[in-house]
Amino acid sequence: MKIKLTVKSVNTGNTFDESYTINNDINPQVYAQNMIDNYNRTLRPNESARELIDVEILDKCIEIKSEQPLKEFYGSVSFAGRMTFTVKATSKEEAKKLVFEDIDCLNIDLVADTTLEVQDTEWGLIAEARQGNVSQPYINDFEIKEEKEL
Repeated sequence: MKIKLTVKSVNTGNTFDESYTINNDINPQVYAQNMIDNYNRTLRPNESARELIDVEILDKCIEIKSEQPLKEFYGSVSFAGRMTFTVKATSKEEAKKLVFEDIDCLNIDLVADTTLEVQDTEWGLIAEARQGNVSQPYINDFEIKEEKEL
C-alpha cells in the first residue's frame, strides 16, 4: 500500500509530507511512528527531531511482491564510529575509567519490517589510534577535557 506521512520539525514547526510504499499486512500508523522514533534516536548535530502528525493511506492495492524466492545469506561487517560523551568525576583518571568500564552494550537499530537479523555485535573502545600512514575513519586517540567544576 502507498502511504503519506505528514511530519513536523520540532525546532521550526514546519510540516512536510513523505510518501512510502509498504506491504499491505503492515499497520501504517505503527510503521510511521517506528520510522520517526528511529530517526529521532539517531539525530546528528544540527538535525531537528520530528513529530508524526498524520498518516494517510493513498492506495491499498499496491503490494510489494518478490518475483524470486528469498534465499538466506549470512556474513559479517565491520564498522567504525565515534561517540561523544560527558561524565561527572573527581579527576580525569576517574572519568576515563568510567568511560571505559561503564558502557555496557552497543545497540544496533534496524529499520521496520526488515528481513535482516543481527546475531552478534563484538565491539571495544579504542584508547589510542594506530600510528602510521594508514588511518581509519572515526578512529582517533581517546580524548577527555575538563569543562567546569560542579
